Amino acid sequence: LTLRNVVFHKNRSDDQGGALYNDFNAATRCEQVIFTQNHARNQGGAVAQLSGRASSYLNTIFYKNTVSIGAGAALFHQSASEADQPVLTNTIVYG
Repeated sequence: LTLRNVVFHKNRSDDQGGALYNDFNAATRCEQVIFTQNHARNQGGAVAQLSGRASSYLNTIFYKNTVSIGAGAALFHQSASEADQPVLTNTIVYG
């Protein structure tokens, strides 16, 4: 899954991944994407990446994303391998 020049603003999930949820054994690549004020009840206020595949974020902004009771207000990434951890390049996470 590759996303370029996209804005996710004020999306909501009653479970995981307020703006983006990926559990399809596919890597996520975000380039120049803005995630702002998204919310998930459990994990990944902006993004929940549960496929265990590496994801990358280039020139991406995470701003004021939240979760109610879970982990990863901006990004929740579940992986069994250290090699599959997300890579953030020139990416800002704040708020």
